[in-house]
Amino acid sequence: MKIYSKFVDFYDFSVTYFSNDNKHYIRKTAEISFTNDFSNPIKCPLELDIQKRLSNIYNSIPHIEVESTNFKCGTRRADDYFFALGFCGKIYLFIFAYQFSVYNESNRYFIFNDIEKYKLFRKNNNKAKLSSIRMRRDNNIISDRFNDNKVFTLFNDAFHDKSFLDNIFISLNTPIFIITNKEYISYAPSVIINPNLKDYLIQKKFNPINTYQEIDMYLSNILTCSENNDINMTDELKRDLKGFDECSFKSCRRKKC
Repeated sequence: MKIYSKFVDFYDFSVTYFSNDNKHYIRKTAEISFTNDFSNPIKCPLELDIQKRLSNIYNSIPHIEVESTNFKCGTRRADDYFFALGFCGKIYLFIFAYQFSVYNESNRYFIFNDIEKYKLFRKNNNKAKLSSIRMRRDNNIISDRFNDNKVFTLFNDAFHDKSFLDNIFISLNTPIFIITNKEYISYAPSVIINPNLKDYLIQKKFNPINTYQEIDMYLSNILTCSENNDINMTDELKRDLKGFDECSFKSCRRKKC
């Protein structure tokens, strides 16, 4: 499988271990807004059934609120949030956490799929003191604190139907998508297809070689009719996918402004 993309992800180096020039993965990132309030639908290229499935996932993502008492900055709100990762026919729930430190720029973001580890991280953060955590769903407070990992178990149990998820992947024509609720918008949330997984620190949870192999197999077995496999990869298309144009490697004949 060859990957054509304008960015480098954590599993891209795995292409050197496998040779299959017949499959092409065009990893073009896009963001599609879908309807969440079906009494007032928005214009969306997706079918209504797919929008309902995406809305079901979005409304099942918990909403986390964290207030921190920092002795230097006073009381502020954390940037922590849940997000759902759709990956090769499965869906995963993660917490994206922010470290309250202006001195350590290289190690300020973290990812968790365990509530206890997240609570320990917040407790051990010496730059901030945790004051409250709340979980919201559909604008209703479910819990004022996390007691166990039921939030992840309930989410995974709700979306274990393979056919339910495969129809979403086929409609989006992608093996990877992400839905977040960083800013809660009840009317028109969005799904990000073919995102850069390094931006969400997925490399801390997924093995790069296994990630590449799963994408390769999913493109072969499920997305067999997608344009990723059937497209004619011309030299001009390869050049454009790398971010170049006709004037990148030779003197341009176009008139200069």
